Amino acid sequence: MRVKLAIVYVAAISAALTLTAQAQTTYYVNGSCGSDVWTGTNPVCVAPNGPKRTIQAGLDASVTGDTVIVADGTYTSAGNKWLWFPQNSALRSENGPENCIIDLESEGLAFFFVLDETADTVVDGFTIRNGNDTTAGAIHFHHNSRVIITNCIFTGNTASGGGAISCDNDSSPTIINCVITGNTAGFNGGAVLTTDQSTPTFINCTITGNTAAWNGGGVYLNGSRGAGPTFINCTIADNTAGREGGGIFADGFESDATVTNSIIWANSGEQITGPGGDVVVRFSDVQGGFVGQGNINADPRFADPAAGDYRLSTGSPVIDAGDNTAVPTGVTTDLDGNPRFVDDPNSPNTGVPGNGFAEIVDMGAYEFQDESCYADCDANGVLDIFDFLCFQNSFVLGEPYACDCDPDPACDIFDFLCFQNAFVAGCP
Repeated sequence: MRVKLAIVYVAAISAALTLTAQAQTTYYVNGSCGSDVWTGTNPVCVAPNGPKRTIQAGLDASVTGDTVIVADGTYTSAGNKWLWFPQNSALRSENGPENCIIDLESEGLAFFFVLDETADTVVDGFTIRNGNDTTAGAIHFHHNSRVIITNCIFTGNTASGGGAISCDNDSSPTIINCVITGNTAGFNGGAVLTTDQSTPTFINCTITGNTAAWNGGGVYLNGSRGAGPTFINCTIADNTAGREGGGIFADGFESDATVTNSIIWANSGEQITGPGGDVVVRFSDVQGGFVGQGNINADPRFADPAAGDYRLSTGSPVIDAGDNTAVPTGVTTDLDGNPRFVDDPNSPNTGVPGNGFAEIVDMGAYEFQDESCYADCDANGVLDIFDFLCFQNSFVLGEPYACDCDPDPACDIFDFLCFQNAFVAGCP
């Protein structure tokens, strides 16, 4: 499963990246050959400056502005769970979440944020699995935490509430480009639980296949005030709740949430429900329908959800159906790291352009990437005169395939020239 960092330019994230660029020291961790008595300033396993052996030792050595790089491997036991940041530093895997795994072995959680951490604190590129704790399965954001979590996979974690992630006490982390799947809550929030005025933001995330014994198979929102949790270009699907709200359950005074450019589909029971607050949904695909501007109720045509593949198939109604203005400035890639604003000439443009792009963003965590050959109009694998006749017929009928060849919406001679250029260029 490929997960790549989106380039996100909001104030908090910009501050984190700026600080990282000015890092004072880089420390290294290697669970295979490192030693916690070494300084950790050299990735080569040679005393006295070789890498630390445990992740916590690397964090303990760092100060604000430092970066800790963790080598490939599976990290278990003491020093690799209940991790906390003495100061605001960045913790990054060397080669992504598929290669760097924190396995909690069914005891404890991975990260506990409790010291008013700012957006200068970053966790990037880990798989966190098999956590088990009452407060959260993998990460607990507590007391005004503003951490950035990116490029991570959460799976197989269990908690009383918040099978993977729990936020409380005015915490507002930003979770970007993460896969949250197969987690379990004994009560509420199979994947995510928010309480006590917490307002996390999720961008380009999939929340799928999670289970809550009570409410909120995917997400349980409680006790937020004012501007609540935010979900932008997320896919929340195939989650199960024993009671209500298979996708999102909102409960508590002024528990507001904003869902934009997202897909909420195939969750148990009602996709979005709850007695305690408004969930504002815009330009999203919600099974059964949901009131809001630009919302649709249509099968999103996932590629292979049974195998955990929530990318979009050809002809999906969510293609080119989102709102560009809702995407944070600088977010130009999807969960796969592919371009975020891509026009599919075979899909109608039903969303809202803007944000510097004429192409319209798709709904969900993945942007549709058309790998077919545009010039092969009749799709027989051969470029010939019949493709020109096919294009001409499409043009006469005013179909999106022909009229959207070039960026402007008009159906004119420039579309003919565009097709001609595509034909000359040939197929990959």
